[in-house]
Amino acid sequence: MAWTITYDIYKEEKAASDAAAKFRVLAESARGDGTFLLRIDPKLPDAFRIDVTPDNRTVSVTAQDSISLLYAAYDFENKYIPFAENRDLWNNAVIIGDHLPEWHYHTSPTHTKRGLWTWGYVIRDYRGYIDRMVSLKMNTLIIWNDYPPQNSRELIDYAHTYGVNVYFGFAWGWDTRFDKIDPAHTEELTEAVVREYEEKYAPLGLDGIYFQSFTEIWGDTLAGVVIADAVTEFVNRTAGQILEKHPDLDILFGLHATSVKNRLGSIAKVDPRVSIIWENSGAFPYSYDPFDIGNFDDTIVFHDKTKNLRETGGFGAVLKGLTKLDWRYFVHQSGDFILGEDGADAVQKNADERRKMWRHVQAYWIRNADCVTQIIRRFGRDDMITFLAEDGAIEAYLPYPLALAAEMMWNDTRSTPDILSETALRADVEFM
Repeated sequence: MAWTITYDIYKEEKAASDAAAKFRVLAESARGDGTFLLRIDPKLPDAFRIDVTPDNRTVSVTAQDSISLLYAAYDFENKYIPFAENRDLWNNAVIIGDHLPEWHYHTSPTHTKRGLWTWGYVIRDYRGYIDRMVSLKMNTLIIWNDYPPQNSRELIDYAHTYGVNVYFGFAWGWDTRFDKIDPAHTEELTEAVVREYEEKYAPLGLDGIYFQSFTEIWGDTLAGVVIADAVTEFVNRTAGQILEKHPDLDILFGLHATSVKNRLGSIAKVDPRVSIIWENSGAFPYSYDPFDIGNFDDTIVFHDKTKNLRETGGFGAVLKGLTKLDWRYFVHQSGDFILGEDGADAVQKNADERRKMWRHVQAYWIRNADCVTQIIRRFGRDDMITFLAEDGAIEAYLPYPLALAAEMMWNDTRSTPDILSETALRADVEFM
């Protein structure tokens, strides 16, 4: 006898087809006999449900849509199988089918916008990068480039196949050379930004754009001008001109708190059609280093101020404490490029070089993980949560801290110890 699979899904959708293929591999490796029942029900109140019934040896999987069905396939593999194995680990029952304990896993995301922020040129394999995101049930990708990649449409189409929304970032007066910015005279800059969007980004089929402006400095004035006042006026004028022609465009303002933290009254006046995505708002997980929790209580207070700053308008954050660029060796791109098709050797070389960095990150995520859950629980359901994970070689492996971040974004109602232990059991997690 063998396990069988019964489908009630539209397998022409790539995500559903991939989910069915993953369940088929699991079925073929299972011992004994039984049945997988796969079904899509748009009226399901949960994103997906997995019910394992040992009496009739049935695994019933129902999902709202094809993407959720693929999420279910990953969670069955990464959650149920370790659960089943550990019920009788000492007898080496490590193949599904040896033991089939009862399990009822009904789940939906606590937060609807979950994802990553990265510079694009450090993605060596864009398909592998997006595949990793999908395995973590992430659906939002913000990519910063000096120039849109030549293969932008291919990347965006691939991401959309798996339910990942793509935002490209570009500068609205942000530069590593801050002395080149005159915040008192930004009219020409508005014209340049609008022209750049129309020529380079509007044709790509993006889900939105993300920008940074001249706020990533310490101190709240630049060239004698209050940054919060100047950037609000500039952003409203520039976004207003873009939205006149593209009223449904999702615009994300990556705002660094360091230069506006004492001027929130001005930032409150940002056009409500523009979502503010906060960065550098205090200690970990807003800090680059997961060791840095020195002013965590103040960080909670400031987070809540920014969360409640505007009556309307999107809110979110780029949380940090994972991996980042080595700015000692950074150089701007000289022109457009092909993103994420570097080949297996380049992926592996980068992965080997990043292990030491991940070891530091891993140690302090374990120590300070509760700081992350405390902050994530303060986001609303439809707020945007992304983690900065640049140059982390995630195409090659799944570091434990990244898996933790994903689990916290998906369901922050569990205790931190439960998230730590359950995530550690994932077969695909790698400890550095």
